[in-house]
Amino acid sequence: MTTIFLCGKRGGDAFAKTVTNAAVRYGGAQICGGGRLRGSAEPAFLIYECESPPEISIPKGILVFKDSFSSGLPSRVPGGFLAVFSEGNTAAARALEGTGISAVTCGTAARDTVSAASLGFPQSVVSLQRSIRTLSGTVLEPHDIPVTLREPYPPEPLLAASAVLLIAGIPSGAGYEF
Repeated sequence: MTTIFLCGKRGGDAFAKTVTNAAVRYGGAQICGGGRLRGSAEPAFLIYECESPPEISIPKGILVFKDSFSSGLPSRVPGGFLAVFSEGNTAAARALEGTGISAVTCGTAARDTVSAASLGFPQSVVSLQRSIRTLSGTVLEPHDIPVTLREPYPPEPLLAASAVLLIAGIPSGAGYEF
């Protein structure tokens, strides 16, 4: 099971919705937050919604920083974690300084790891701009990923959800749909 910490203010925002929809589509998810646990019976993903990550004692997972993230990280985050956040999220960038955690930035600039080649509805194309390592250790080389959308999503959450699927090792050869 892939553990995702969805960090930032709780609420029905586009980041939470997009990442959750992608996880449900690609293996099912259990979502824990706000005193509730809901979701699939045998999920591929566990999504833990929190303002900031708790003390972490599992070896690997994904930290997704919503734009509403404003607090720091716990004193120790295992080296097997990867972080995903939008290019303008300076709070997440500051929190990760000196941790050794690899960051995957998402945005529309050429410097972002995951960027948009084409944004539209119902078809978009997401670009992996530089090599990344999945949680299982596989190196993914830069490539474009067609994304079919069932509903419109804002660019940064769409890119973050795509980054989460890539990091989790969900094959992108046939594209993604969510």
